[in-house]
Amino acid sequence: MKRKILIITALFLILTGSFSCKQKEESNEFITMQVFPKEVSINSLNKLRIENHTKKDISYGSPFCLEYFYENEWIAIQHEITWEDIGYILKAGETTENRMNLYALIEEFNGSKKGKYRIIKTFSFMFKQQDEILHAEFENN
Repeated sequence: MKRKILIITALFLILTGSFSCKQKEESNEFITMQVFPKEVSINSLNKLRIENHTKKDISYGSPFCLEYFYENEWIAIQHEITWEDIGYILKAGETTENRMNLYALIEEFNGSKKGKYRIIKTFSFMFKQQDEILHAEFENN
């Protein structure tokens, strides 16, 4: 019973914490995140693939940041998206894919500018103080 309360409390703290797009320099414990295909198109959806190659379950939420590569630096694109307060668990060794209309996001929040973009998401390990922040790059040609 105590363990169950501890797990529920940990999940609550993870899910109610603030979301930040600031990247940390530490390497992750082998979680990968990729966008497929790497180029966005007005007529297609992209997939965001997350792979957990660790021996631990990870948790993450819906929020993500979008950045645009401009004059040799990444610029955060301000977007007003209301996020569902949902926590997802990806078990050790599992993979998940989510469909996203990246073209529509770029069109709405960055005026369909051509170039290199990236999505940034935060991941957490149970009972670990530090989050892992990953990015996945893609192109709008």
